[in-house]
Amino acid sequence: MYRNLVFIFGLGAISFFNAGCSTGVNGETVMGRPGSPAWFNSASPQTIAAHFTEVCKTYGFQPNTPQFADCLKDTINSSRADASRKSAAIMQSIQANQPKTCYSSGSLNGSIYSGSTTCY
Repeated sequence: MYRNLVFIFGLGAISFFNAGCSTGVNGETVMGRPGSPAWFNSASPQTIAAHFTEVCKTYGFQPNTPQFADCLKDTINSSRADASRKSAAIMQSIQANQPKTCYSSGSLNGSIYSGSTTCY
């Protein structure tokens, strides 16, 4: 248990110091890099829209057009889905590294062991 807490704390500290903070368009503190799970969790909708507005402009879309609106919607949704996948992968990795407790039961008949092992 202690090892797991140290691992999680260490992972969080590394993420915190590597990710950095910034200020969103509404003055909110935004964690992480744009598009990261932490960024989506801390940025306001206005900050998210402002970031992806610039992305769509670099793609050549003109603001206030249906194509620009589609770009904005699709880019935000795609980036949010990527962030969710990254977050799920991190959680799965943490859970996969959890220690297991195993119980074995059975009997020995001569030199043959018969039984089962169950791990939780």
